[in-house]
Amino acid sequence: MKRLQVWIIVIAATLVWASASGCLQTRSTHQPSVSDSAVQYIMETPYGNITLELFDDTPLHKANFIKLVGEGYYENTAFHRVVPGILIQCGDPNTRDRKMRELHGRGGPDYTIPNEAWHPHMRGVIGAARFGDKKNPKRESSGSQFFINLVHNYYYDSSYTAFGKVISGIEVADKISTVPRDALENPMEAITISIYPVD
Repeated sequence: MKRLQVWIIVIAATLVWASASGCLQTRSTHQPSVSDSAVQYIMETPYGNITLELFDDTPLHKANFIKLVGEGYYENTAFHRVVPGILIQCGDPNTRDRKMRELHGRGGPDYTIPNEAWHPHMRGVIGAARFGDKKNPKRESSGSQFFINLVHNYYYDSSYTAFGKVISGIEVADKISTVPRDALENPMEAITISIYPVD
C-alpha cells in the first residue's frame, strides 16, 4: 500500500514538473500576433488620426504594406467606400483624381497577395480588399486597398485576410463612415490620407 502511495506521489510530481516546464502543451486557438517591437503607423485624415498596428503572422501583407508606405504610395489617396457603422475603405491611387469617380475602387498595383486569412474581422481590425470568389477563387488580396472594420464583419472571417488592427482613433473611423456619400458608397468630399511610421 505504501509503495502504491509513493508511486502516485512520484507520478503527480512528474506531471506538475512537465506542465511547468512546457513539456505538456495543448493546441491553443489562433490569436493575433504582434511582436514586442510592433510595427505601427499613423494615418492622418481631415477628421483626426488613426494609429494602425500590423500583425506579425500575416508576413506577406505586412511586408507589402511596409513597402507601399515607404514608397509614398498612399499619399493623398482618399477613402472611396464608406458604410456607416460597418467599414471604411481606402488605398486606391485612382482616388487622387476626383473627376474620375467611376474608377474609384478599381485601382492598385498589378499584383495580388496570397491569402493569409486566419484572423476574425472584429471591430478595429484592418482587412485587405479583394475581388470576389468567382473571379478570385484563391481569395488573394488586392495589392493596396484595405478597409477598417467598424463591427465584427463575421462574413469576412476566413475569407478575407486581416493583417492589422486600430490601436487608437477608431472613433475617427466611425465619423468618416457617416459622411455624405453617393450611390456607390463613395464620399462626396475628398477624405485624403497620409500614412507614416510611428517614431
